[in-house]
Amino acid sequence: MRLILYHLMVAAGVIMIAGTQFYPVAAPVFRQVMLLAMGLFVLAFGLQISLLRRGWKEHDLALWIFGPDIVLVGMLVFATGGVESPFVFLLGLLVIASGGFAGPLASIGISLLAATIYLAAVLMQGITAGLALDAWQSTHVLLQLGALLLVGLVMSVIARRQERMRLSEQQALKAHQRLSDLYARVLAAMQEGVIVLDNRLHVADMNEAARSLVGHGAPETDEWIDLFDRGRELRSFLLSPEGQSFRQECDFNGRSVLLTTTRLPGEDPDARWLLTLVDVTPVRELERRLAEQSKMAALGQMSAMLAHEIRNPIQALSQGLELLDRVADAKRKEIHGILQNEVKRLNRMVSGMLDFSRPLNPRPEWQSMPSLMQSVLQSLPEDGRARVRLECGIDRMKVDGEHFRSVLENLLSNALKQGEETVDVSLSRCGNLWRLRVSDRGGGIPEKIRARIFEPFVSGRADGIGLGLATVRQLCKVNHWNVSIEDTATGTCFEVSGPFEEVEEHNG
Repeated sequence: MRLILYHLMVAAGVIMIAGTQFYPVAAPVFRQVMLLAMGLFVLAFGLQISLLRRGWKEHDLALWIFGPDIVLVGMLVFATGGVESPFVFLLGLLVIASGGFAGPLASIGISLLAATIYLAAVLMQGITAGLALDAWQSTHVLLQLGALLLVGLVMSVIARRQERMRLSEQQALKAHQRLSDLYARVLAAMQEGVIVLDNRLHVADMNEAARSLVGHGAPETDEWIDLFDRGRELRSFLLSPEGQSFRQECDFNGRSVLLTTTRLPGEDPDARWLLTLVDVTPVRELERRLAEQSKMAALGQMSAMLAHEIRNPIQALSQGLELLDRVADAKRKEIHGILQNEVKRLNRMVSGMLDFSRPLNPRPEWQSMPSLMQSVLQSLPEDGRARVRLECGIDRMKVDGEHFRSVLENLLSNALKQGEETVDVSLSRCGNLWRLRVSDRGGGIPEKIRARIFEPFVSGRADGIGLGLATVRQLCKVNHWNVSIEDTATGTCFEVSGPFEEVEEHNG
């Protein structure tokens, strides 16, 4: 449409000049030629508009625009003096303009047509006027023809380069479109939610899986981050200039979602962060069911073990009660001590069973770790407390306080029973992890039970019930902590580690 508009503007100027300067003084035959040219121009212009509305491109219309124009300019040259006509330059302009829209062969064809029409107009004008061309006029005509042909050749070269550039651009656009279509299909087919954020933390793109998780009505601004139950931590990470990757599992719209955030390479302000959302609710539900089944199996085993273990203390209590009335007073104190030990053993078994079988729902909160560890230490008997050497290198940490306390109590209880030596307890930070170490100086764990030390009712001592370390493993599993055993030169070291969180939430 742009070419048609320019074409109309130039034609209007030419018609105005020819109508005011040449038409009034021209001979009748030349006036008729001018009127005929004007009528043919209107018909040609109407044909061009019709073809353009039918979907033709300007590149395809080049011959239909420049061909009729050259014929009409030739008629104008014939009617306004032939060699002396001031409109000859229009033929050169048409040849030059054709190079920007027509192909290489079309540009050469248009230049040949312009030279032919010009030569015919000059010769016909001389025949009509009854005048022959002199030497100067002949030279001028030859120079005009040479110029038209040379310009046509140059424009064909330019048109060829433009055609190559146009083809390269089309190929690049097609390749880009294919990649865009592939990108859209991949995002649509992904089960994981994908969100692209710009440098203002606004949503730049989001696939259908992400929309189903965050909701189709979620805002496109950074306010959507607050929909996460740990949105403050996510926002703090996204605003951090050093952050590269961040992962957390959170409850979102009643579902467990694993959120992974990655900084995209480059400095594109429209694509700064990539967030992937994975709905792990079915996995967590399966883990819960498997844990319940495992716990039920352990409880079944526990019932059988308790039935066996309780039978012996009960039998001892029964026999002791019968003997109390038959023995002398000197023996009663000894029997009374035996009965008291059996009652304590029964109490330990019941307490361990209750700890192992109770529901575990971690609720991490920020804790003062020196205070928490000192409270565990104060709960120990005085002789055991004196043997513990405590070192706390972390001031505050986000953990479930009761679960951490239970883990430390069970590990301390296990270590203190390995001998009379000092037990070392340390809490420190190692990179992005916190690490709790409890080391004893006992004889180590027997090789025959080492692989099963965390299983229920597995103990290396005759008076042990084997639920303390099983409870430790269970607590570590539900809190996503790691627990391991390490042999040292002096004994055994139990190590528990978990992720250390940098940002502390403040309520209100």
